[in-house]
Amino acid sequence: MKTLTKSFFIVLLTFRAIAIFLSQLQPFMVKAAGAVDGTFGVRPITHKCLGITHKASEGYSWPPVGDLEFNLWLFQFRYTVSENDKSGHRLMCTGHDLWFGE
Repeated sequence: MKTLTKSFFIVLLTFRAIAIFLSQLQPFMVKAAGAVDGTFGVRPITHKCLGITHKASEGYSWPPVGDLEFNLWLFQFRYTVSENDKSGHRLMCTGHDLWFGE
């Protein structure tokens, strides 16, 4: 049983390390898509969404109103949902929102 638990934690830590490493490739992915900038998370679509596109709906708890942003080395995460966004007039991006400049 100890060997199974130890193996499980080794596999779990390996997957976490790989996920953290892959998250650091975000700037290269943005450039490969031809974009100027972009963030991962949930927010209104700026120009293009690499992920799931949906409408936020009033009366539903998903996605809740909030604003959160953080960086983990090169990885940028941004969660921005306002009351206006919940009206359903703008499409939301759950994934990587790309900005191509003005």
